[in-house]
Amino acid sequence: MKPLNLLITNYCNQTCSFCFAKKEMSNKTITGNMSHSNFKKLISLMPRDSQSVKSLKILGGEPTLHPQISNLITTGLRKFQQIQIFTNGIFSNKLCQSFQSFVPRLSFTFNIMTPGFLYNMKTKKIVTENIIKLSKKTEVALSLTIDPNTVSEYLMHLIPKVILNNINHYRIGLSNPIADQKNYYFFSDFPKIGNNLSLLVDLIIKVNHKSKFLLNCGFTRCMFSRKQLDKLKKNGVELNGWGCFGKSSSMDVNPDLRAFHCFPLSTIKREKVVSSPIKNNSNFLNDRYIFWRKYESQICHKCPSYGHTPYKCPGPCIAFRMNNRNDSNWYPKKLNTLPK
Repeated sequence: MKPLNLLITNYCNQTCSFCFAKKEMSNKTITGNMSHSNFKKLISLMPRDSQSVKSLKILGGEPTLHPQISNLITTGLRKFQQIQIFTNGIFSNKLCQSFQSFVPRLSFTFNIMTPGFLYNMKTKKIVTENIIKLSKKTEVALSLTIDPNTVSEYLMHLIPKVILNNINHYRIGLSNPIADQKNYYFFSDFPKIGNNLSLLVDLIIKVNHKSKFLLNCGFTRCMFSRKQLDKLKKNGVELNGWGCFGKSSSMDVNPDLRAFHCFPLSTIKREKVVSSPIKNNSNFLNDRYIFWRKYESQICHKCPSYGHTPYKCPGPCIAFRMNNRNDSNWYPKKLNTLPK
């Protein structure tokens, strides 16, 4: 089992177009903030001798909007060695100072693809200062999200050089479809994603040769040529595998302790965490394969890299198939070999 994703709040102060939690945050049946008692109850259910779960991940919404965020961190660190916070970085200097009192046991992943950071100079200044302050004392990573329309050169222009020079860790995500919404790009667009990612990595390496990269789930083998893959590996890109199963993922738990496994499947199945998060997680993993078989694309079966074994590719995000209605319009008619 991977560290739990605790969605401690359903509120956010940004409206990112690619937000995979958008459907979850619009669910009016979910409590806005996780209570301190629910937080304590949840972590108390995790076994102390668990060798696989030594940390927590705190997300939202925007977790720093939770009015008791510092108290939750204090409670979490009594049991876990490490807490990782996923944030857009738009928080006060006072809260930043509070975070500094917990480091280095507190680490951060900053989403710098928000409208505020990219296009509002005042917000960008606040986020940049928080990134630099915390990076001097603990591990900080930057989260970037791309799609077929990403202009890598323009994106680099929007990121202050002081950030690029001081941060060495990047988490690159793919703007996967939102469950129950229409796909806005298709298989035929996948090579554009590979090109955009390759160029973005090249540009970051030119600024800071120490940079390392981790890819989130959803990237597929057919997005990249062999030449691109070889160069990505050479440039420090961690390629754990492909598709939804290419990267081991965590169980998500929302404020009222209802859990699910990956956001597309949150629209299909949830379980209340009552006694054993590990048991909940096991149930979700079993069901995940059942859902995958239901929604998998027959187009992928024709790909020479198709499969669930290591280094094989089972296809893109499950949300693609949940949203798709016509495979024949999804991919070029000829799919005989992978890009060279």
